[in-house]
Amino acid sequence: MERIDDITIQHPLRTILLRVNTTVTAPAYEKEALACYEELHDKTHQLQQEVKNARTTASDFVFQLEEIDEFYRQARDKFKHLEVMLPTNPDKPIVTIQLQTALQRIEEALNEFVPDLADSAMAFYAYDDRTAEFETWMNEVAFAKFDHVFANYKECAVELVAFDRDLDDFKGSLSFFKRQEEEYYKTMNIYIEQYTDLNLDIDKLFKQVENFDPKLLP
Repeated sequence: MERIDDITIQHPLRTILLRVNTTVTAPAYEKEALACYEELHDKTHQLQQEVKNARTTASDFVFQLEEIDEFYRQARDKFKHLEVMLPTNPDKPIVTIQLQTALQRIEEALNEFVPDLADSAMAFYAYDDRTAEFETWMNEVAFAKFDHVFANYKECAVELVAFDRDLDDFKGSLSFFKRQEEEYYKTMNIYIEQYTDLNLDIDKLFKQVENFDPKLLP
């Protein structure tokens, strides 16, 4: 006589709900597939946590970039002003101090910001490699094992309808994670691009100042 048991696994990613016919001895490939199913949840949750932590770390970058950009604009404007000032202009010492202050602020802000961005960028590129490996493993290994179970469901203990439903629910969680991942990619690419453009402008300004009067540089 058939006996169906409900199997509930409280996983950090989501609750896994399966039904198993305990009167059927699960073949080896089914056991491998179900172990792989849990592993799929483990890997997805691990990557999701990495994305969450990375996005939290990078959340301050926008404010730091805005601040550096403001210091750059102040320095650029003061330098343009200083370039056209006559030596006898009584405001020249004040503008000179304002320029030096803005240049110093740029350097201090960059010294604080660049190491953090570099670390996050390296982690970002490493994450890209790991998620590519995950995608390959999921599609070529994990789902291939699940397909084998579905193709031979009459030999298996796990109930086909319940497994298919739960797998569909997992795909929903995976889709949500992928949207989070997409935001991570989008924001990191924006930060890296903004810094690259801003750094080019700053480097150009520092060279112009150096050619004008090296003593103005911090």
